[in-house]
Amino acid sequence: LMNDKHKDAVERFEAYAEQLFSDGRRITGDYFEKDRMTAKLLATGAQTLFQAKFTAPDNTACLTDVMVRVGGDEFDIYEIKVSTKAKPDHTWDLAFQKRVIEACGYRVRKTAVVHVNGQYIRNGNIDVMALTGITDVTDEVNATMPALDPKIKDAFDVILSPECPDVS
Repeated sequence: LMNDKHKDAVERFEAYAEQLFSDGRRITGDYFEKDRMTAKLLATGAQTLFQAKFTAPDNTACLTDVMVRVGGDEFDIYEIKVSTKAKPDHTWDLAFQKRVIEACGYRVRKTAVVHVNGQYIRNGNIDVMALTGITDVTDEVNATMPALDPKIKDAFDVILSPECPDVS
């Protein structure tokens, strides 16, 4: 769980990182309405969405930090992280998002992590391009995809189990 100071830092960095993407539309409102709002904006040709939500037929669901239309129903997705590099957990997160989005009938071309440039030194106003780094993790995500379904099945088995699993 995040403390208030960390949560504030995450929200501030996300706001800066979102400036990298022009004409973004934020999906707001109730969690259960976000699927409908996402579908509506995509159907009307929205190019860039923040916090888009997808629910696959198998009831897996995801929220994307950023998705950018690159043509038709094909998108690049970006995960914004307050870290100085892409990490393995980010790859799993993006692989899950890709799986859910593609199960909803869209295609994902590229996956990337937007992170803090650890070498950035502020001199006056914040330079968003210098503050951020983007690491393409498409190859890593694609290599992770085959391992995803067994992990999802295990997660559903735990969720649907009448007894609490042994955490050891």
